[in-house]
Amino acid sequence: MRLDAKDAAGVAVILCTLGVVAVHNGPFGHPDGHRAGVADAGGSVTSAVGEPTTAFVDFNVVPMDRDVVLPHQVVVVRGGFIQQIGPVGTVEPPRGANIIEGNGTGYLSPGLTDAHVHLRGRYDSWLPLFVANGVTTVFNLEGRPGHLALKRRILEGTQEGPMVYTSGPYVGDPQVRTPADARTTVARQAARGYDFVKVHGDLSAEAYRMLTEAGRELDIPVVGHAPRNLPFASVVENRQVALSHAEEIIQTELRNLDPEALTDVAKDMVEAGTWLIPTMAHFESVADQWGTPSAVDAALQRETSAYLPSWLRDEWRSGENPFLGLDAADRIRLAEMSDFHGPLVRALHAAGVPMLAGTDTPIPTLAPGFSLRLEIEALRSTGMSGYDALATATSNPGRFVRRYVDAGARFGTLERGSRADIIWLDGDPRLDAETLRRPVGVMVRGRWYDRSDLDKMLERVAASR
Repeated sequence: MRLDAKDAAGVAVILCTLGVVAVHNGPFGHPDGHRAGVADAGGSVTSAVGEPTTAFVDFNVVPMDRDVVLPHQVVVVRGGFIQQIGPVGTVEPPRGANIIEGNGTGYLSPGLTDAHVHLRGRYDSWLPLFVANGVTTVFNLEGRPGHLALKRRILEGTQEGPMVYTSGPYVGDPQVRTPADARTTVARQAARGYDFVKVHGDLSAEAYRMLTEAGRELDIPVVGHAPRNLPFASVVENRQVALSHAEEIIQTELRNLDPEALTDVAKDMVEAGTWLIPTMAHFESVADQWGTPSAVDAALQRETSAYLPSWLRDEWRSGENPFLGLDAADRIRLAEMSDFHGPLVRALHAAGVPMLAGTDTPIPTLAPGFSLRLEIEALRSTGMSGYDALATATSNPGRFVRRYVDAGARFGTLERGSRADIIWLDGDPRLDAETLRRPVGVMVRGRWYDRSDLDKMLERVAASR
């Protein structure tokens, strides 16, 4: 039987998809490719590096599975997971454990997640900035094969850095123009072990529909921007799992910044189950520096910028900064859009749209690690409670990963069986995000870094060229 070009292409796509499904669900497929690489509750499969057993004694614990503080607790960590947690006098530190004393005044909180980063350039030189700021997990939203290798090195303990979940390369026109292109792209990225498919750019209505359908069939979430050539209704109708940037809602639905339209947008997102990564600090940063080099100069005077590698500081102030050569007159409109982020995010949160904190770092003026606190503070400025704002960077990312990436992953809370990603703080981060500025210590997958270790990390990054 002879096939014309269209039929041949269709058969090729079907065969490709069937092959990917077999690989994706087989012994080397999706469950393994998307597994965190460590077994929860301290199982036998673990690549965590650090002390065999560590006991945090007499700490106030902010568990983030509910809005409470548990005073005078003992937290026992073994093999990269929390093995026990309970009041002083009830839980005894195991013999030979590394004892870290809280003296009743220290606070333990889950490690933070930045759900929108770009590990680009010489990222090995600045990756430790996340850990030094208590960011123990990141979502990398523009991935390449090198990021899959990075993820393996981190899990093996040969690379210092946060846990990495990564998308594949951007998906949009012209690389993806037809439904066949969309299905093939999703199948390819799923087979290679990426955790997300990232929309970035225009898509035809038919290709976009196929992209999200294939994502559901192959169990890989479609996240990212809204295709700006399509109405916002397409995002919710096609049930894109997560939307990066509240700005995307403005650009595709709310260009007139009409607060009366917020109720319908919020209702549609809740019904579709669409998560939002607002990136409020990101948009404010873009608006400030748009055609305005002096804003970048001011940002480089901040204390946090002193810890950036010199090449990144130079990039921010050079022609590689995409915002500096633009028309500064547009800043009036951008400022209005930035102000509208407040009521927009407030309405979506009040309606029940689930959110993740992300920064888009290292976008100019937002330093890796340091900038996540700014995003948490921006979310609080909308009227979000301190607990809910902190949840966007702790328990919510854990829920998201369990639902869409790895059902066995447990992180973002401090409870028995959780991954041992822990921050020691001087105060309660629900009440004051400023306590996140300078952690006393950070544990990443069971490996402990005290304040002197974190300072050395910062110094090494600052010295890199």
